[in-house]
Amino acid sequence: MIWKETFLVVWACVLLLSACSSPRDIIFDADIGSSTDDLMALQLLLRRHDAGECRLSGVVVDRMGDSCVMVADVMDTYYGHPCVPLGTERDGVRLSKVFTPYTFILNDTTDEGKPLFARTIKDCSELPDGWVLYRRLLSQADDHSVDIVATGFVTSLAHLLLSPADSISPYSGIELVRRKVGTLYLMGTKLGEDNGLGYNLMYDTLAVQELFRLWPSEVGIRISPSIVGDAIRYDPSLVVQDYSPQSPHPILQTYRTTSIHDGQRMWDVLPVIHALKGDRWFRLSRCGTVRVSDSGEVVFESKRGGNCRYQKPFRHQRKIRSVLKMIRPE
Repeated sequence: MIWKETFLVVWACVLLLSACSSPRDIIFDADIGSSTDDLMALQLLLRRHDAGECRLSGVVVDRMGDSCVMVADVMDTYYGHPCVPLGTERDGVRLSKVFTPYTFILNDTTDEGKPLFARTIKDCSELPDGWVLYRRLLSQADDHSVDIVATGFVTSLAHLLLSPADSISPYSGIELVRRKVGTLYLMGTKLGEDNGLGYNLMYDTLAVQELFRLWPSEVGIRISPSIVGDAIRYDPSLVVQDYSPQSPHPILQTYRTTSIHDGQRMWDVLPVIHALKGDRWFRLSRCGTVRVSDSGEVVFESKRGGNCRYQKPFRHQRKIRSVLKMIRPE
């Protein structure tokens, strides 16, 4: 009888550990179509999805334009996940700067004249708006089971929070976030450097204000300011070297046929790593709250029990090397 009781205890512990370590659902929200760190962040999520470390439940492309969301489709299809739901932004940021235009890869062909990269989506008009996809995915999720990694503009998130109850869910957007989301991992601001919004957030101050004003205080926010990613430089020549064995590859094609400035930093991979590795992997600020003034200044106020913390720059080169190791192809 003793061995049976011992076996039951051990088995219960195994089941408990398995439940505790089950992968999180992640919705990825990015301004794909400009800087290549978006592509690096998405490929990292797709690879970690395959490794069972997370479940990529959807991708919201918050840079307007069919070609931008089609690049996300190319990446999903290339990595064998053509069924990952996609959402698109149709009323978002306009005339934002494009640092590295790489949507041209959609038109690249083989020597036989066939598309170089397969796609799954044929008609972007059939895709839901980003905020609609958020509502669908969150309404289907278990409570507190979804993390959001947002590395671009926040228009779709603001639209989600402003959305009322509808046929998708009896809950408002705010209530869906409160019930379903564990943490928002956000790339943006210049916290730790100054009170600026940074590139991702500077184009739509109203949407940023609404995000921080409406976000439920019970749901955590982890911010990756630009100063942290400034240290993560993935040299273009090394990218070409690393991805050449996988040719043709969407990222490799981008680097081979576009002049990538050697100052390209990997800002957008840091929120992904934070979602995968947790708080202990980073140096973080104290808890606090964030608001954005009408003049566009980011105000972080330390507060015990506050739902927001932001990353601080790495102290050691080994952390930077660890980031690069994670995003390099296996």
